Amino acid sequence: MAALAAAAPGAAVEDTAGELERLRQRAAELEQRLRELEGQQQAKDRERQRLEAQLALEVVRVQESETQLARLREREAEAARLVETSRVAHEQALQRLRRQLAVLAVFGRAGLTPMLWHAAASGTDVTTRITTVLAVVRHQEAERQAAAQLLAARNAALAELSRRRAEADEVAAQLAARRRSLEETRRRVLSELVALEGERRRNAEALATAHEAEARLERLWGVVTESAGPSFPDPRRLRGGLPWPVEGARVVRPFGARRDPRYGTVTVSHGVDLETAPGRQVGAVAPGAVIYAQFVKGYGNVVILDHGHGVYSLYGRLASTLVRTGGRVAIGEPVGMTGPSAAGEGNLYLEVRVGGKPQDPVAWLRPAGKRGTA
Repeated sequence: MAALAAAAPGAAVEDTAGELERLRQRAAELEQRLRELEGQQQAKDRERQRLEAQLALEVVRVQESETQLARLREREAEAARLVETSRVAHEQALQRLRRQLAVLAVFGRAGLTPMLWHAAASGTDVTTRITTVLAVVRHQEAERQAAAQLLAARNAALAELSRRRAEADEVAAQLAARRRSLEETRRRVLSELVALEGERRRNAEALATAHEAEARLERLWGVVTESAGPSFPDPRRLRGGLPWPVEGARVVRPFGARRDPRYGTVTVSHGVDLETAPGRQVGAVAPGAVIYAQFVKGYGNVVILDHGHGVYSLYGRLASTLVRTGGRVAIGEPVGMTGPSAAGEGNLYLEVRVGGKPQDPVAWLRPAGKRGTA
């Protein structure tokens, strides 16, 4: 029994060590997968940017083609007007020709020779009458030629109208096909980006869960040390999968600009105000080094964590702090306690900065439907 009792702690240590090693291996695999996904997403982002540039260029080309199409339609309408004008002119020429033929019919149906003999036989002003008859004949011939020319012009106008309509229809069909192709490509790329982002978030959540489990075992083993300088997994890979500082907390004031409904003034919040029950522990959203843990006027007790890689998180309005400057915390490890809620302000302020610039903390945290248990 004594031997068994002595062996039990050793077996527990080995089991824990094996579990820790397994968790670390799992975390390494997830990190590798996230790096691959980031590479794919960057490639898709470049493809999307290239496509957006191409779309912008094509928009200009489409506008140019639309202008060309409108001009072609105007030329088509002009050709149609010319066709109508030539038709009317041809009809008028035919009417004049008919009138001339009617005049000639008055002189007789046997032809021009009898008319000339009749003019000569009359004996009175023969020259004038012959000149008149010949003028009528010449005018009739001119009218006939004019009618033939108008008919030819009308046929040419109809051919030009047909050509312009075919050209305009071809340009319109090309524009429609180009728009469909571009939109289909754009939808495909955006769909692939959405799928990649979904997979990235799922892997980020799994990696954050693995880090939480690893941190619990590290605290159990006492692995967390106070070595100089923060050295943590890149928290940017966990974006969208980090745990909330207090599970079940409710956002009462979102990130960014907000207009006061009563006074119309616009204020900008660099973080989010959360509301939760007083006396709750506030956990670190990611592993980090404590670089500040003091009282700040307007924010109460404040803790600032450096997560490495230019990423920082700030926890304000704490009733008390549970860490000291220079310490290190694991993911989910308490950094403070919540106090009573202030009217309209909540009782916990959370801020996330990357490279000194504030970002919406909610975008870094797990979606509301995937939070852990309190």
